Formats: sequence, C-alpha cells, structure tokens
Amino acid sequence: MPISDAEALALIKTELKGLDPALEENDSDDIYRTGVLLLAAHWTTGADLEALIRFTGYTRAFVANVYSRMLKAGLWEENGIVHTEHWKQDNFYLTAVFWADVLVGSGEVIAEPTGNSEFRYRRADMVM
Repeated sequence: MPISDAEALALIKTELKGLDPALEENDSDDIYRTGVLLLAAHWTTGADLEALIRFTGYTRAFVANVYSRMLKAGLWEENGIVHTEHWKQDNFYLTAVFWADVLVGSGEVIAEPTGNSEFRYRRADMVM
C-alpha cells in the first residue's frame, strides 16, 4: 500500500535527522528546509518545482530560489532529473557532499560539474 505524502515527508525529515543528529526539526530554518527539499527531490518529486511546493508546503519563493540554484549548478535538470550519485559511496551517504549540496541550494556555495557525476564546490562570495 502506498504511503501518503505526509508520511513520506515525515520519513524524509527522519532521514535528514539521521544525516545530522544535532539538527533540530525547524521548518522556519532555511538550511533545514533546503535539506528537506533536496531529499524530497531525490526520493519523491524529482526536480519539479510545482511538485516540491505541493509536497513540502514551503512557499513558492523559497522553493523557486533553491530550485534555480540547483538548476544553475547542474545538480538538477529542468526535465526532472536530480543528480545525487555523488551523495553515496558503497551504499553509504557521504554526508559532507550532501550538506555541500544543501549549501548550494541555500546560496552559500556554488557547485560546478567536473564530469563523471562529480562537482567542484566554492564559496558563493569567492571571485574567480
């Protein structure tokens, strides 16, 4: 039997907590909400702006900002593809890589594809 969106969202929030046990569930915290969006895109909605808004209940402005940053970085594609291959190695999360992508979504870090499903990261305020 399929689970409801509310149940799926609760599971995503539990998984996010597993990626950082010190993280408090706080739907008003931008980093927390960005983590939820990235996991939701990975597991349920794909890179679909409208689906992410409906699924999470977050504001259009917030989701659209994260969405546009992820597209610009090449981590998400307009056709719905979400690139998360680099999050795992041997079926284990590389938590630093996941959180780097969260920082991309929040606008603090810029990611650039380097090929082979890998990305180079730098602070958003660094001039190249």
